[in-house]
Amino acid sequence: MTPVQDIYKRFLRQIGTDILSELEQEIAEEIMHGYLENALCEFDEWNEDLTIEDGYIVTDLTSSDKSLIADVMVLCWLQPKINTEEILKVAVTDGDYTKKSTASMLDKLLKLEEKMIKRVTRKKIKRSWKNKRLNE
Repeated sequence: MTPVQDIYKRFLRQIGTDILSELEQEIAEEIMHGYLENALCEFDEWNEDLTIEDGYIVTDLTSSDKSLIADVMVLCWLQPKINTEEILKVAVTDGDYTKKSTASMLDKLLKLEEKMIKRVTRKKIKRSWKNKRLNE
């Protein structure tokens, strides 16, 4: 079994200071649980049982697997932030928007998202090849 806390810690190390760190622990864990559930949906091709029971994923995950899941959680965390920035961009005229720091924020978020997608893709490919070698 793998404590979900192990994955949460990896996730939090990646996002740094965020509103999550200012929330009550119970509320922050509820939000992270949502990110975790969304992230686990990305791994339906895995043979492992990724069911969450009593704060544990029922399978013993490797360090690489935990890292990969945390990376996908970061993508889940990024999406609402990007959506908010994009809505703000539409609400403000282009000239005004580019003068604001939010234009810079959207650019940074989109670059981070692109970086995380590449990282997740690379890790998924690496994992699939590792599993093929083990199964042959």
